[in-house]
Amino acid sequence: MGRSYTANDVIELPRMTAPAALALGAALLAAAEEFGAPRIAKRALDRLSAAHAELNDAMVALAQKKKYGPEVVLADRVLDGCWAALGGCLAGWKRLPGAPQASRADAVYDALFHDGLAFIQLPYVEQWSESALRLQRLAADDHEKTVAELGGREFVTRLRAAHKAYGERLEITSAGVASDPTVGTRRPQLDAFAQSLRGYVLKVASYAEDDDPASEELVGNLLKPLVEHRARATANAADASTPGGETPKPG
Repeated sequence: MGRSYTANDVIELPRMTAPAALALGAALLAAAEEFGAPRIAKRALDRLSAAHAELNDAMVALAQKKKYGPEVVLADRVLDGCWAALGGCLAGWKRLPGAPQASRADAVYDALFHDGLAFIQLPYVEQWSESALRLQRLAADDHEKTVAELGGREFVTRLRAAHKAYGERLEITSAGVASDPTVGTRRPQLDAFAQSLRGYVLKVASYAEDDDPASEELVGNLLKPLVEHRARATANAADASTPGGETPKPG
């Protein structure tokens, strides 16, 4: 009898830290909610959602055991302020009567702040994950270009810097390189998430048919967060291997 292949054998994922996995999982689940997963992937989606929730709970439990100093509190406030400032900029354009930019600002606002600013009140690690997810959305569908055209380029520049500093203060990222505070104590949840992600990707990808453009479009929309995550991981690895491409450590 020939060998039986599983999702773990045929789906290769980029290496992920637990916080990065949380952000990716949130993006994939949001895409499934927006576009609707095909019937063949429903059970795999349920498993992915459950594994994502367990990983999130593990990260929150880990964060609650840590004692954060004033530098984390300050970084949190700076990031909160940057998100609030960007939201205020977009909200202002939305409310400007008769402005042709209003509809464009509304589209960006809906992508980033569909639930308002409630996410900046989450526990530190969860907030970092939500911030990362929203930065991914900002980079998609020309949203960042729209913000720049509305005069908000400086908002985005400061926001990205604040998010980076926040991750470093939380020891989620360090000097631009992802670190993983869950190794050992939270590794099982991360491995379970990766396994469920492979299963979901396999089921979704199998739905595409060459003679059915609609099915290919759906698969593309559902897996877009993973494709973008892989592209960023590849770009980051290339930057790190290029002389002068490494981000210097703070002195």
